[in-house]
Amino acid sequence: MSFAAWMRHALYGVGGYYQRHVHIGGQGADFYTAAQSRLFAVAIGHEVLSAWLAAGAPRLLQLVEMGPGEGVLAENLLPYLRERLPFGTELRYFPVDVSSMLGHRQLRRLEHMENLVQQNVQHISSADYVFVYGNEVLDALPVERLKRCQNGWERMVMLPDGTVDWQRAPGWLGGVAERWLPIARGECAELCLEYRRWMEWLRRGVHADDFLFLDYGLTLDDLAVGLRPSGTVRGFRQQTLIDPMNVTLPSSSLDWTADVHWDAVRNAAREQGYETSLTTQGKFLMERGIVDAAENALAGADLTTSLRIRTTLKQLVMPQGMGERFEVLRGKLLVGTP
Repeated sequence: MSFAAWMRHALYGVGGYYQRHVHIGGQGADFYTAAQSRLFAVAIGHEVLSAWLAAGAPRLLQLVEMGPGEGVLAENLLPYLRERLPFGTELRYFPVDVSSMLGHRQLRRLEHMENLVQQNVQHISSADYVFVYGNEVLDALPVERLKRCQNGWERMVMLPDGTVDWQRAPGWLGGVAERWLPIARGECAELCLEYRRWMEWLRRGVHADDFLFLDYGLTLDDLAVGLRPSGTVRGFRQQTLIDPMNVTLPSSSLDWTADVHWDAVRNAAREQGYETSLTTQGKFLMERGIVDAAENALAGADLTTSLRIRTTLKQLVMPQGMGERFEVLRGKLLVGTP
């Protein structure tokens, strides 16, 4: 099978990672995300409110979170918004997750806010304002692994015995690779074929007026200069990086991920009528008041709490942390888009 099909099964299939093994944040977690931080939630809330105001402060604010994980971001974000929205404004929250395990955890965590939580996106009002956001979601979409060769493109396939092989890519796939993977001969890169479907779902499925995605990724320019000549696919288990080509653990026990192709995502968004911008996470969070939020949290905090807050702030915004490696894709539906 293709690597994309294998990755989809390993992550989302019966017995896959997100169905049985996922562990986000805390002791023994496979990975840590910015969503575990209250400071991060404040910055996201600032952006949601700004977009809501720019849309004319409608009486109904519908939030759709893609891949809410353990529900920590929503647990911090929803009270922040509820406290700041004027009287008479209704807030509805729609979590969207393919993992039934995580879905149950989200419901338990948010049960004290059950009046805000809506389980069915079909109940979204297309006539009212919708803001969609997601943290580290796009990197978990299945990807094809491709290699540029002397006579075209080869595609990685996974054999029944668990080994890998490279086979000539179908003509259509080679054409897509030629458009989006400006890599040198002998280099490998990933290509996600699901961005277009994703953006179409945002536009037609949940009627998003604005969206916000935070993740790590690459651009066409990065690929052209050979920034990741061996590709970006990797696995994580208990915050340990696992070589995808030398795996001794069951594939379903690992969190598989690949860098987002920002230019391809933005192109898919443009096709649906969205204008987009891309900036570093550090710059985005600084401009959305994360320093002020940290200073407020530090007021009256004990030594242990103060150290945790300062460490978290540095991790989120500094270049040596997540500040430059992670980026923020902001999208807004152009006026008049049918």
